[in-house]
Amino acid sequence: MCKFDINFIVRRMIYMTLMLALTIPLFAALPEGGTVTEGSAIIEVKNNDMMITQNTEKASIDWPSFNIGAQNSVNFQQPSSNSVAINRVVGNEMSTIAGKMTSNGKVVLINPNGMVFSEGSTINVGGLLASSYQANQSTADAYDLQKNNSKISNAGTITAEENVTFLGAHVENTGKISAKGRVVLTEDAKGDVLYLSDGELKFQVVNMPIDGNSANVVDLVTSSINHSGLIEAGDFALNKEGEVVIGGSGETIINQGEIHNPCGKVHIAGKNVALKGAKINVSGKNKGGDINIGGGDYVEFEFCCDCGTILGFEPI
Repeated sequence: MCKFDINFIVRRMIYMTLMLALTIPLFAALPEGGTVTEGSAIIEVKNNDMMITQNTEKASIDWPSFNIGAQNSVNFQQPSSNSVAINRVVGNEMSTIAGKMTSNGKVVLINPNGMVFSEGSTINVGGLLASSYQANQSTADAYDLQKNNSKISNAGTITAEENVTFLGAHVENTGKISAKGRVVLTEDAKGDVLYLSDGELKFQVVNMPIDGNSANVVDLVTSSINHSGLIEAGDFALNKEGEVVIGGSGETIINQGEIHNPCGKVHIAGKNVALKGAKINVSGKNKGGDINIGGGDYVEFEFCCDCGTILGFEPI
């Protein structure tokens, strides 16, 4: 006669159930419950993919949640490269982007609960603005930003033909961000307004030491900055110089991070600035660029520089 250990079987079933639960994402694999609040767009889901076909130059969509699983993709098909799709999360969950997102135009993601671009995620867009600040529409083309303590982190690969903008109280980049223009990481700005003009996403910051209103921008606007990944600006092949601005009045840490900006300018500032094993390259075909490092109370630097001129170490 065979005997069964019922306790062993029960324990085994519980173990298998727990293991299965651990393999299931704690977030939805695709954005859910999208409601078009402005303009015209059609949302379609087929298998693991979501297609958002935008029929107007500007479209706004409210989502209870906005996530992309590792095996999933979201594609924005827009009328032109100047088109803008504004996506606001109105639920209480942070966004996890672990898969793929593409667009031929500009995409705005707003989630005051925070946002994570996971390792292995790929973003390939015309332009991207990701904000963990609350954005309230004040006019047809302007949004007032209400600051909070939420975080944006990137461990994936983000590529844009024009602008990449990160707005958040705390921003961490361990991945790769590439844009053919200007890279800005700053903090403690006041009177923030996001506005749209002629298809351009622009971030206007009152009292910001460096103007952030140009096209082709990568912005990380924060209360603390920790960069240990790779930031690229400009275009070496076209000998197009970019600009990188990192800092504000809080803490700025570049720990083993790299900045590549051919023949362009790099500005790094903060109340406390620490460059630990950083690599900064502003070399160009004809001439090098400039590096300006300044701090309020404390500056610590240890970095490898390939550049034309180090302008100085002074408060900004």
